Amino acid sequence: MAAQIIVVGGGLSGLSAAHTVLEHGANVLVLDKNSFFGGNSTKATSGINGALTKTQIALGIQDSAAIFEADTIRSARDLARPDIIKVLTGNSASAVEWLQDKFKLDLSLVSRLGGHTQPRTHRGKEMFPGMTITYALMELLEEIAEKQPNRARIVMKARVTKLIKEGEEVIGVEYEKDGQTFKELGPVILATGGYAADFTESSLLKKYRPDIYDLPTTNGDHCTGDGHKMVLAIGGQAIDLEKVQVHPTGLVDPKEPDAKIKFLAAEALRGVGGLLLNGEGKRFCDELGHRDYVTGEIWKTKGPVRLVLNSKAAKEIEWHCKHYVGRGLMRKFSSGEDLAREIGVPVSRLRETFDDYNGIASGKKKDPYGKKFFHNAPLTVDDNFHVALMAPVLHYTMGGVEVTPDSEVKDVQGKVIPGLYASGEIAGGVHGANRLGGSSLLGCVVFGRVAGDSASRQLLQNLSSETANRRLGQIAGQLAPYQATVNVDPTNQKVRLEIFWGQQQGVSAAITQVPSTPAPSNEKKEAAPPVELKEYTIDDVAKHSSEQDCWDHPGGKKSILLFAGKDASEEFNMLHDKGVVQKYAPYAKSYASSAAQKEYLNKHLTETDPEVFDIIEKEKRRQRESIVLIPSENFTSRAVMEALGSVMQNKYSEGYPGARYYGGNEFIDQAEILCQKRALEAFNLKDFEWGVNVQSLSGAPANLYVYNAILRPHERLMGLDLPHGGHLSHGYQTDTKKISAVSSYFETLPYRLNEKTGIIDYDALEATALLYRPKVIIAGASAYPRKFDYARMKKIAEKTNSYLMADIAHISGLISAGVLPSPFEFADIVTTTTHKSLRGPRGALIFYRKGVRKVDKKGKETLYELENPINQSVFPGHQGGPHNHTITALAVALKQAKSPLFKEYQQQVLINSLAFAEAFKKMGYNLVSGGTDTHLLLVDLRSKKIDGARVERVLELANIAANKNTVPGDKSALIPGGIRVGTPAMTSRGLTESDFEKVAEYIDRCVKLAINIKEKVTGTKLLDFKAYLGDGSNEPLIKELNEEVVDFAKKFPTIGFDENEMKFK
Repeated sequence: MAAQIIVVGGGLSGLSAAHTVLEHGANVLVLDKNSFFGGNSTKATSGINGALTKTQIALGIQDSAAIFEADTIRSARDLARPDIIKVLTGNSASAVEWLQDKFKLDLSLVSRLGGHTQPRTHRGKEMFPGMTITYALMELLEEIAEKQPNRARIVMKARVTKLIKEGEEVIGVEYEKDGQTFKELGPVILATGGYAADFTESSLLKKYRPDIYDLPTTNGDHCTGDGHKMVLAIGGQAIDLEKVQVHPTGLVDPKEPDAKIKFLAAEALRGVGGLLLNGEGKRFCDELGHRDYVTGEIWKTKGPVRLVLNSKAAKEIEWHCKHYVGRGLMRKFSSGEDLAREIGVPVSRLRETFDDYNGIASGKKKDPYGKKFFHNAPLTVDDNFHVALMAPVLHYTMGGVEVTPDSEVKDVQGKVIPGLYASGEIAGGVHGANRLGGSSLLGCVVFGRVAGDSASRQLLQNLSSETANRRLGQIAGQLAPYQATVNVDPTNQKVRLEIFWGQQQGVSAAITQVPSTPAPSNEKKEAAPPVELKEYTIDDVAKHSSEQDCWDHPGGKKSILLFAGKDASEEFNMLHDKGVVQKYAPYAKSYASSAAQKEYLNKHLTETDPEVFDIIEKEKRRQRESIVLIPSENFTSRAVMEALGSVMQNKYSEGYPGARYYGGNEFIDQAEILCQKRALEAFNLKDFEWGVNVQSLSGAPANLYVYNAILRPHERLMGLDLPHGGHLSHGYQTDTKKISAVSSYFETLPYRLNEKTGIIDYDALEATALLYRPKVIIAGASAYPRKFDYARMKKIAEKTNSYLMADIAHISGLISAGVLPSPFEFADIVTTTTHKSLRGPRGALIFYRKGVRKVDKKGKETLYELENPINQSVFPGHQGGPHNHTITALAVALKQAKSPLFKEYQQQVLINSLAFAEAFKKMGYNLVSGGTDTHLLLVDLRSKKIDGARVERVLELANIAANKNTVPGDKSALIPGGIRVGTPAMTSRGLTESDFEKVAEYIDRCVKLAINIKEKVTGTKLLDFKAYLGDGSNEPLIKELNEEVVDFAKKFPTIGFDENEMKFK
């Protein structure tokens, strides 16, 4: 007999057996048909059971092996095998503590799963417990095999096909690898798993359970009952093969609802308080009931069934939720209203379900389904929720080969097959008719250790017998002149020697040396030389382009495809230890630490990319030499730009302060919290009345995020019409086309100006709103030069039960400084970009009301429910990681906004705007609304017989940046009747009233030039006009004006950069 024990299967049970064999001093060979160890064990998500563990005692949990045994027998029902169950439960504490002590595993969290009367399922704080436990055993075995190859050998991609017998004893295995057949000798431990993915021609699943053969499975494709079939082939006994556990909560991928292989929703999700709701938003079972019971109730109720966790439950099992969300298997809803909308029921139904459950959890009434344990209650519709679709799945096979309490395999006559042991899912009868959650990993560890003990004991006996026989042969040779009888009993290691001499006749016992057990011919080939490690290029990888010619990935191909083309660093680190790359790719070069890499990354832009450097320097020159009049532009400070280009750019931080999906956000959190605080202070707001989200990337997206938070698709909103000064993000459509996506997602109806006065027609707005009944009315514009009557709009909103949303993108700086009236007294929601008059980086703010929204006639208060929906809509609803460098820079700008100098600046912006308007009127120009109250003017050019598009081009050639703009009554946005000009940018550079009067003269000259050139051009189209102009070199007056403008602009200081350091001056 060979001096080794063979373990077939590298899941948790096989690994437990292998380590136990090594602990007993024996040698071990582990064969696995996969490319990687782990098996189904790595997928276990709930934990490992243990009764009366040190962890339970420390937590004050009153449990015992006897209580656990009773729970298991009750779950196993009529198929319970008390002798086997006693081994399972009686060794549970030592199994858990073996993992903790030998492998230094964190199993400090204990929860109660379905069918358990006590909390006893252990897991750690991170990762799936099955993966954590199995990886620890795997890595230590690999380390031993590397350092002590004479003690432990590992052969992967080795498919065991046959058990070798000599007489009644199993003495080894035959396996296939790389198209060749090999033999190995020694006692055999089968840890080959179950058959819940056995969809082969010889399927045990199809033979014994054809009724559930078509269900999806949580098992890997290796679970095909190989071990069972080999045992049956040599006359082994199988039991309970029809007992296949259907798990109630398989995760349904909305993108692949019919996928054959599904992820399991950890039972711990229900253990921490998750509820199962049917398609009507109602409970229908005891969520902690036995698996077969819950499965049956799911099949009875109206689907689809959803697993719902409130925020407390999700926080307790945060790692799982994060992982499921990352895989697209779970969604987060910011409120019960959103969840009800997803289910397709009124929120009142959900409130009723929660209230009923809360009453049961508080002990006020009994649960009609018999639930006894209530974790993380109560539930309210104001909370946020993690939700996943559920479907029953094939999960575990209780049936298997029949074993003794010592893991010995029996034959069809009930006798032990010497030399053959089984542990893990292949061992039948351990769990009876139904397995308790958390006992899968336990069974693997307990019976893996039992099998290792038993096999080691047999190996020792075999070796002892061989040694004794060899020594007795030597003795017999020395006694040849005499007559002797030698009796050897290897079972109890006793030897009886009888010697006869003297007168006794007829004694002729021939004494010969007893040979050792002959081994069969071993056809095993020499191991192939190790594969030389090499670095693979992209071209090398590209050659492996078919499914049959790709490298294997332990997590399967889906996890690769899911994150292909994305930064999957977080997801990778969630599932792997920090040193995994270094361990499995020690030959990989560490480029980041090389001197050359450091030098390359720390070079200045001038050296790294001169082409881009020159483009930036030319833009500096343009800004210095131009008169910038676009109202939505400004010059931000050097301090803001320093923050914007800082190391805050390097951090990824999905989530919000204190609730990030990434580590290392201590200072990012500080910056965001500071930004929020300063945003409220900038507008003199109290944090108990207002909240603010600072993560939106810009104003238009911020508006969309708000709509998504408070509107269902195709609900109604009203905003100022685009041709009358509104903004695209407030919706815009023509008779034939929806120009703005907002008008596609929602129903939009504009309100307009009185075209005679150029002022918003509030009476018409009210009349339209009373008929249209919008859910949101927007007070905001991009080209409306007058103040909004927020008080009047609030009254209209109250009459129509609408939210009043103020979009102050253009005027937020003026409002912050107190130069313009504030909407915060009247609005429910306020949004703004931050790079315009606020003079910050390109970001956005969303302010939302808190507290009481309204009080009815009976004094009942209705609270605002805006914070969670808005935050949820921003992330994860629409954005991923926020731009931390922008948020940090915005915090700087908001601090500057509280300075006296900022208020002086905003006052001058308004003064300059009024002077600018008067200058135009004196030169005979018509202004929409007759003037301005704000930072911008809308100049109507139609009386001059010229359009804004042609004037804009002449202005551009003269180094004046303005923009064409529609005026009331226009029919084309591309060739509108006006231009829009504003004062914020040039006021930042130091222009005052008289300077803007000069700028008005420049513009007047450009208008006259445009009129004159238009008369010269033969074609009537704008393209003809632009083609004639070219770069303006054929019009000396434009060139002359350009030089004047450049000289004028260069008199004023640049902002954010020093003109003395410019490359192009």
